[in-house]
Amino acid sequence: MPNRDSEKLITDGYTTTLLGDELMVCENMKHIRVTSVPSYTEVGMIILCLRGTAKICIFDNIHILAKNELAVILPGQLVSITELSPDFLCNIVVLSRALFDDTLSGFSRFSPLFFVYMRSHYWYELTGEEIERFKLFYGSLSQRAKDPTHFFRRESVLLLLRIFYLDIYNEYYSKSH
Repeated sequence: MPNRDSEKLITDGYTTTLLGDELMVCENMKHIRVTSVPSYTEVGMIILCLRGTAKICIFDNIHILAKNELAVILPGQLVSITELSPDFLCNIVVLSRALFDDTLSGFSRFSPLFFVYMRSHYWYELTGEEIERFKLFYGSLSQRAKDPTHFFRRESVLLLLRIFYLDIYNEYYSKSH
């Protein structure tokens, strides 16, 4: 199954496309429609595994994503996802390359080494408290993007995503300095 921009990346569960085609929030997904053959992804993905397992490979770095683990896949990474267990279930945020680029453009400087680091440090085992915080982030992101009375939905989403990616960058920075 080829990975094309025009194809839906996610199947099953509940998917909402927001901000045009720039953002999708997906709940209780059984499948992640990414090719099993490594290919460069044009979108960013934030995946919270709720149960089961999935084998994720970014460049040559393989990890079996399991319950309560978060995977952060950046646009432009060489990705394959295989061996989803029959009970696999996850929540996913998918963002377009443009939304990702606009999110990072709000930072004064991200080291280019961060993107190399993310090839092998793309998954995080979350504690119970971190899972609850992620669910709040996920809910806030979805709510802000859906609210028709909010005139600055995209800007609100960008700010929430900046906080998320800044937390990821902070972990990189603390380990590299």
